[in-house]
Amino acid sequence: MAMARFLNLLVFAIVLALPARDSAAQRWPEFQSSLQPAQSSSPVVSSLLPDIAVTPPGAEVPAAKASLSGKWSGWASRNRVVDLKLAVETVTATGATIVYAIASEQIKPLATRIAATFNGDELVGRLAGGEQIIFRLRPDGHLDFLHWVAANRWMSGILHKEGTELAAAQCGDVSRERVSFERMDIPRVVDDRHDKGSIALVTYLYRPKSGGRLPVVIFNHGSTGGQRISPKLPMHAPCAFVRHFTEQGFAVASPNRRGRGESGGTLIEECPPGPACRHYLVGVDGLEDAVRDLDAVIEHVSRLDFVDPQRIWLAGQSRGGFLSVIYAGRRPDKIKAVISFAGGWFGVRAGHPGEYAQYHATMLATAGQSTRSPMLWVYRDNDSYYETPAIRQFHDSFTTAGGRAALHVLAAAPGADGHNLLSEPNLWLPLVRDFSAQVK
Repeated sequence: MAMARFLNLLVFAIVLALPARDSAAQRWPEFQSSLQPAQSSSPVVSSLLPDIAVTPPGAEVPAAKASLSGKWSGWASRNRVVDLKLAVETVTATGATIVYAIASEQIKPLATRIAATFNGDELVGRLAGGEQIIFRLRPDGHLDFLHWVAANRWMSGILHKEGTELAAAQCGDVSRERVSFERMDIPRVVDDRHDKGSIALVTYLYRPKSGGRLPVVIFNHGSTGGQRISPKLPMHAPCAFVRHFTEQGFAVASPNRRGRGESGGTLIEECPPGPACRHYLVGVDGLEDAVRDLDAVIEHVSRLDFVDPQRIWLAGQSRGGFLSVIYAGRRPDKIKAVISFAGGWFGVRAGHPGEYAQYHATMLATAGQSTRSPMLWVYRDNDSYYETPAIRQFHDSFTTAGGRAALHVLAAAPGADGHNLLSEPNLWLPLVRDFSAQVK
């Protein structure tokens, strides 16, 4: 019954109409080849079953079929409103065991394990209600997806293999001829009440192909806004930021902190809204854990043979900007420069607890006493998290203690949330260009 309700909702919410055809090759829509891998636009992220076990295919499995083995992510339907996950656990010459997961704002997340069979170059599975899902490997390594709900109701999409160039695809205006991309799993050992052992901090790295030892800028992401954004949504550096710094000869690393995106471990930086959440205590502990994440990332990046460890920059948005400033104060010998966009750890506005403002003042003053890194701080008026007087107080706390930071508070358009300033690179790119040119 649950599957039937799910499929009915799927039909009404997201499916398109297409005349039924008999030939498998004709089932694919004409526009399928134009679809490109990307994150879905769904704020609800699908999740695979917790007991996924991928077994490497045997030598007897043809290479094209064997390449399906592993985990995939993607999207489907108009405007990418459906989030997809696929795990191909075992592959033989005739079929595969797969776990299929789907979710959207209108669809309650669903994950199911089924047996699928090969029909020519297509991997075909049937859900409990008889609906057909079809996967087809593209020459470029991505995976076409088609879900037949009924004879004339379907949706299509595309998946990318986890660990491939999705982040590069997100930044289509970054030259592939000039810049390479890779996904790194950076190890961090944890031992607390949440996790024990080694976890992987998934980090997306863009690197100019110019050769030699390069400076690197590490871009630190913001929060989930009290888990209003799914913690499982991968976090990437803004494309305009990546393009600027790779054009300047920098590598750009974009780590996902513990429990965020594809990174392992438990998210302990935030908790869901509600009376059980002690936001201040969780946030304070979360910053200390974020520092340890960044320790692991910098230690790993510094050992890469193409990185100049004397020229490591930090940048970030919101909590990522604040983390960058605090880290430069904790590790002054490691950081060359810092760029903070809308930086802060807790919201500081009228009605917010006074301890939030005091925390910022204390932490920034401490960082200002020890850091030697020049900094660029960029904010915008009408920030939904930080009132403009609070922003200026942040700066005063830092610079009065000895820190060097050029502060720019840009005017906001009427009705615009200044906290989203990174979405308008025309506002901040000139400031970043000037700052980059000044730092030697």
